[in-house]
Amino acid sequence: MAVEFEPKNVEDPLSGLLSRFCLPDWSAGVAVPQSPWAIHSPPGLIAFYAIQSGQCQLILPGQLPVVCHAGDQLLMTHGTAHQLCDEPDSPTMSFQEFRRLRPVSLNRPHATVIIHGYCSVGPSGRNLLRDSLPAVVLLSQASLPNNPIFEQLAAMIMNEAISCRPGWQACVERSIQLAFVQTVRAYFCSAMNGQNGSRTTQTRYLRAVNDPQIGQPLRMMHAEPGKPWTVPLLARQARISKSAFSERFREILGQPPLQYLTEFRMQKACELLKESDLSVKHIANTVGYESASSFSNTFKRWVGCTPADYRKNGSVDE
Repeated sequence: MAVEFEPKNVEDPLSGLLSRFCLPDWSAGVAVPQSPWAIHSPPGLIAFYAIQSGQCQLILPGQLPVVCHAGDQLLMTHGTAHQLCDEPDSPTMSFQEFRRLRPVSLNRPHATVIIHGYCSVGPSGRNLLRDSLPAVVLLSQASLPNNPIFEQLAAMIMNEAISCRPGWQACVERSIQLAFVQTVRAYFCSAMNGQNGSRTTQTRYLRAVNDPQIGQPLRMMHAEPGKPWTVPLLARQARISKSAFSERFREILGQPPLQYLTEFRMQKACELLKESDLSVKHIANTVGYESASSFSNTFKRWVGCTPADYRKNGSVDE
């Protein structure tokens, strides 16, 4: 007799999405580059910029420059190489030098102050953040006024970066990560409310998790990825036929249910390998594999390296 599983919690769909973003190798800081300046961000990095004062330009290959003003927030989510500069022909500093810049002085006229954060796209270029957002997200201050939470975070970040009190670096990195999440949240909320385009700009995930047919099974898969989910069992939770469930799932999320489940399990495994000391066997059981060997084989096919190598090196490209 098949076992019916109930979800652990009924979650807010957006909270569920935000909590599952993986930000491997996160680093962040505040830069006040001296004009003229330019930096090239290499491929393979998710980038976040919040322009606190002044302005800069985003340059992508084959596209016109995009001007970012004070108060704008910029997300580069697909790991696309790009240039940030004050003018397109400005001399380029090294990416490492830019990341080491600190706001030692904010009194220069027309100074450009940039809160920034970077993380790896992830193994084989896969990342829920990349899969849930456009390649470039620019939230202008004009389109999203009165964001007191972000403004308070930015003020705290600047205070910590300038004061350099003991522990300031950890506080800045964590606070910028929260600012990053607030920016992603602002984008999704604007899309859900029909701003910055129409409601069709909602991501596949948000459409799916709110869908009356596949939403409940999808939330259950995310809440307990280690359960032995099957298409018949998921279809029963949806109270529709197997074929109707699979068709609706593929229509919204673009892939079959069990392929989606495998990818989600591997994303979860990557997070646990990087963020915990759990054994590979424990992680295998957590994401639904009875043996470490079967988990390792799937992980290697999906990521391109063994779980042990991923834990040691972070990705196959390092």
